[in-house]
Amino acid sequence: MASPLESIPLETLDHILSFLPIGEVARLARTSKHLSIIVTPLLWSDIHFGYTGWSQHDPTVFRPPHKYAFHDDPPEADRDALLEVLLTLHKSDPDRMQALTARVKHLGGYMEHVWSPFQNRETGEISVDTIPSWHLIPYFSNLETLDLCAGYFSGTGKEIFLPPIDATAPALPRLRAVRLFGYIPRTAAQFILKSGPTLEHLELGLLDRPICEGNFPPLPEENLNLSSDESGSDYGSLFGYEMIPRPLGNFLPPSAGGNGEPAISLPKLKHLRLVQPSRNREWSNEYNWSTRAEEACLLAWRGILRAAGASLEVLVLDQRPAAVENVADSESEHEYVGGRSDPQGHRQLIGMVQSVMMEGQGLEKLKQVYLAGIDVGITIKGRETGTTLAREFMYFLRTRGVKCEARVGKWCMFERFVGVVYDSTFSWEGSEVDGDQGDYDDEVDNADDRDEGRWKKPKGARYKDVILYHV
Repeated sequence: MASPLESIPLETLDHILSFLPIGEVARLARTSKHLSIIVTPLLWSDIHFGYTGWSQHDPTVFRPPHKYAFHDDPPEADRDALLEVLLTLHKSDPDRMQALTARVKHLGGYMEHVWSPFQNRETGEISVDTIPSWHLIPYFSNLETLDLCAGYFSGTGKEIFLPPIDATAPALPRLRAVRLFGYIPRTAAQFILKSGPTLEHLELGLLDRPICEGNFPPLPEENLNLSSDESGSDYGSLFGYEMIPRPLGNFLPPSAGGNGEPAISLPKLKHLRLVQPSRNREWSNEYNWSTRAEEACLLAWRGILRAAGASLEVLVLDQRPAAVENVADSESEHEYVGGRSDPQGHRQLIGMVQSVMMEGQGLEKLKQVYLAGIDVGITIKGRETGTTLAREFMYFLRTRGVKCEARVGKWCMFERFVGVVYDSTFSWEGSEVDGDQGDYDDEVDNADDRDEGRWKKPKGARYKDVILYHV
């Protein structure tokens, strides 16, 4: 006897299944051949190995949580099982592997910079000869959204370096929205951005490899000089081993002509978010900041802004003051960010964006700019501390007819003696600020002074949603 579900119209059944957890959908596929034919493609169309609680309170989110087919927490086992299947098929039955990956429209979750499901975490040895997991990305030929974060794992302390992704692999022709955070391999980012002509939404928070004495020593090409910054390195550190996490540079796809110049086309991009860790105003003599890495990152960002100049409507500039792991014991995130944001750390970023806007018809369609973690001369309690370069930039935007909001922002927490960013604070939207935070409005100086929209925060909103200033 046929199941009553088999009489439901396909469109209705598809809508009903969209509300089920991925595990329930998988069990339903095993109840009958008819439902298996209908349901199995759904299991592969939307894959996300992420925790259901990660925050989605940012104006840039392109897929709300209910749109994700979350796998059960913790997701690593399912992720590794999927990778094991695909990597095995790549070697034994590549046609079957390509048929499966071609079904996937939405892919996201947490990866690691270097990891294989066949790798022993204690010894670092890989038992099966396969391609690196990141090299599977070009096979997802029908992707529409890609949402990945990567941690940095060295196993036994022996750092492993990936071979580059095949530069001749064709771009992903249907890719519309991309978010890449953390230690995404440089060549993976380069390949993904080859799909720039179809992108409408892009968020980047890329990190370079950590540097610390012992686990992650400087590479020879980084040409680290402990006493001077005159070494000419592109991605080296400065004055020692204890490093604030470095933003990634040189991640744009190279030109087809092989002349070394980056080549990226973003004719449809409307929404762009750029995230990087930033120096801490109190750490000038304690932790080190790589100006060379910052310059390399901003050079890549400049290329993106220029490529999207004719279409970009929303721009988010998100800087995150660095914080060591034990700071959460004494300060909340909003207190820390409000007191550590360094105006000098924003100077290069703001100068770069403003120069792009002044180039001919640069960013002529820009409508809205969000600033996060950037000092605009107003504390989280609404007190004036003086005009800053960032606030002058906001006035400049107003003269161009562009609205701008400055928000409190977030921190970038990292492990002091390893130099690796915590996954929960830089990945995705970072940590939540929940719970009873007090009656915030009672602490605000001149709370009724709302000229130019200063101090805009609804009752009961989270601190991360505080708008310090807007024009």
